[in-house]
Amino acid sequence: MHYLRPPAAAAGRDSSGVILHLTRERLPLAAGLLAFASDFSIPAATPEYTVATSCCYDGPQPLTVLAFRVHAHALGRMVSLERGREEAAAWAGARARGGGDGNPALLLRRSPLLPQAFQSLAEAGAARSPGAEAGGSDETTAAPLPGPLVLRPGDMLRASCRYNASNTTRATPAGAGHDAEMCNIYGECPP
Repeated sequence: MHYLRPPAAAAGRDSSGVILHLTRERLPLAAGLLAFASDFSIPAATPEYTVATSCCYDGPQPLTVLAFRVHAHALGRMVSLERGREEAAAWAGARARGGGDGNPALLLRRSPLLPQAFQSLAEAGAARSPGAEAGGSDETTAAPLPGPLVLRPGDMLRASCRYNASNTTRATPAGAGHDAEMCNIYGECPP
């Protein structure tokens, strides 16, 4: 847990925190970093700047992603994930997404200004950014998926983060501090 500005604590005492439980038993779900960009700098006074990173899923077997969450800092406005695939879509009855035509399929698009909790991909189509106009570019627009996302070996993934640095006077680097920016997508997967 981290705060940009810690909340005023009652009677001068902060009782927030995280309790960590360790176990040797296998848990039903695990969370891990699905995609991120780590080497970028956002130019000062730039109203719209996009950072993108891509990778190829090269695991030995398909990977099921049940839910996701996005993360960026103060300048972040939208985080999206696309997939390119050489074969047809994986979901029976679903509209083709990232098929053999070479066009990437939009899997998720979410504002990092929304609450930062894991969200199932089936719920993704209903979420809207604070202050977004209907049909506007800051609306979460990926159509809900009928089930979990299955990544197959060879799937190409591209994460993009859009930032608004209009009110900055110096470049903003990538980093973990509140004066830096992040471009992260976290996936919740069964072990």
